[in-house]
Formats: sequence, structure tokens, C-alpha cells
Amino acid sequence: MAARPTQKIPANRGLFVRALDLSEWLGNKLPDPAVLFIIGLIVTWGLSAWLSGMEFTETKPGELKPIKITNMLTLGSLSTFLTMMVDEFAKFPPLGIVLVALLGVAVAEHSEFPSMCPMNMSSKKRRVQCKLGSNSGTRLRSLL
Repeated sequence: MAARPTQKIPANRGLFVRALDLSEWLGNKLPDPAVLFIIGLIVTWGLSAWLSGMEFTETKPGELKPIKITNMLTLGSLSTFLTMMVDEFAKFPPLGIVLVALLGVAVAEHSEFPSMCPMNMSSKKRRVQCKLGSNSGTRLRSLL
């Protein structure tokens, strides 16, 4: 058996590669997106409570009254948030697209479709080969 050649990693890698490594390391440290959303919500509520007591002199374009920040931690604001939450999320188009895409990916992963159908990228005609059934040797081939 022939020995495999070892790949040497250069000691002085470029700035771009180090930046990519840092980006990957930081990305792996991030929590789940739902947790990030909840953290952002809590920070926003905290900032609204803190800044609601301050007065600002800036005005909205076309209005004469200064901008006023509402404390989102009052009972009225929390009640409004909880009762209007579904309507507000439904009116935000990018969220709907992302949720549908995430649902499709989750269904595909749980059906094990991606692992059943490895793509053959070596040939010029890209084909998908899917095993039908766990014990079956039959393969379905279709052009992409």
C-alpha cells in the first residue's frame, strides 16, 4: 500500500485566509437564530425602558413634535405586543419567505431525501441517483 502524501499547511497564511478562519470561528460560536431573536428582543425592550425617560429634540420629517420613545415594558405595551404579534409578523414579507424555506429544509432533512440522493457532479450531465426503499437496489435517475 502506498503512503499518502501529507499536505503541509503554510505557517504564514495570508490575511484573507486568517479573516475567513476568524469569521468561521465566530460563526460557530453564535447560538441558534431563535435565541439570537430573543436576545435582540430583550435588548430592545431594555433600551426602550431606559431611553423612554429621555427627551429628544429631533423631529420626524413633516412633524413638529419631537421623537418620543415608548417604554415597551409597560403592561399596555406588552399586551399590545402579544395581541398584535402574529399580524405584525405576517405583514413582514421577508419573514414569511424565510419561514417557508426553513420549513422546506426541515421536512427534506427529516425525510432523509438529501442523504438518499447524492448528486453526481463529475459528469457533464448532472444526475441525481435516489435509492428507492431501504432494501431495494433500484435507482431512479433523472436529469436536473
